Amino acid sequence: METMHKATEDITKEAPLSGMADLGRYLDLDGIEAAGSDRFTDGFVHSKSAPYTIIAQTLAGEYEIGHSGSRATVGAGELFLVGPNVPMTITHRFADAGCMAAQWVHVRFTLYKSIDAMSLIDMPMRVTGQDAAEIGEVIGELLGLPKGGSIASSIVAAARISELAYCLLGLICAVSTVKPGGELLLGHSAKMAPVLTYIHEHISGPIQVADLASVACMSESHFYAAFRDAFGQPPMDYVRGLRIAAAARMLAGSAATVVEIADATGFASPYHFSRVFKRETGQSPTEYRRANELLVG
Repeated sequence: METMHKATEDITKEAPLSGMADLGRYLDLDGIEAAGSDRFTDGFVHSKSAPYTIIAQTLAGEYEIGHSGSRATVGAGELFLVGPNVPMTITHRFADAGCMAAQWVHVRFTLYKSIDAMSLIDMPMRVTGQDAAEIGEVIGELLGLPKGGSIASSIVAAARISELAYCLLGLICAVSTVKPGGELLLGHSAKMAPVLTYIHEHISGPIQVADLASVACMSESHFYAAFRDAFGQPPMDYVRGLRIAAAARMLAGSAATVVEIADATGFASPYHFSRVFKRETGQSPTEYRRANELLVG
């Protein structure tokens, strides 16, 4: 890992990714959940944004998925992909037999403890053919893994879940492309890795620019400029975004109260948290939780 004793122009220099061969050391499976259902209402429209990537395969009937100004119809055997924090609408259509069935995965991988890996790639909205079949097989295997049992069997199952998750990531990357600037962002993130780790480890408490500059071994002025050039926003705006993202994941995936979430993500009070969360996401914490409690289908 390179040291942080670099001038601003060195840190933001556009160059091929150097020292990224060990990127896997900084790639973590942050969470994965697989589910399926055949209990849907014909024509039901679900509008949401989720703090994770959704990979959903139609088994019977069809999905109509819309986001980012585009729409697609996803028939039996096909699947749709939607990245994290993307506003979407999901409409359910029954097959001629009068039913719909689907299976899906919610998954999140992080780089350097803070960057959602799948936010760096452009995923196709609709995947068909052999690609869809291979991804569907992985989802099916995740659903078929035994639950409970002895400690030894639980460890084996956990290892297999992790293995399948990384397999899924590879399959998704194979049908996707890197977003413009994605490789450059990774390069900047590698150089700022100690700072990103510090933010992750202190997300529940106060964080000051001086703290981050100290971790980076820079003066505050040099650090501020370097960070802004690297990530396109001031350090404290970036920290606020990570706090909101962490809160969104807790709202979507836990029963923690708003008071508990505000405390865990470093907000001064539940009122302050609720106000900032609605300003940033367009929904109150309660509205966001309600939208994400519904089945993906």
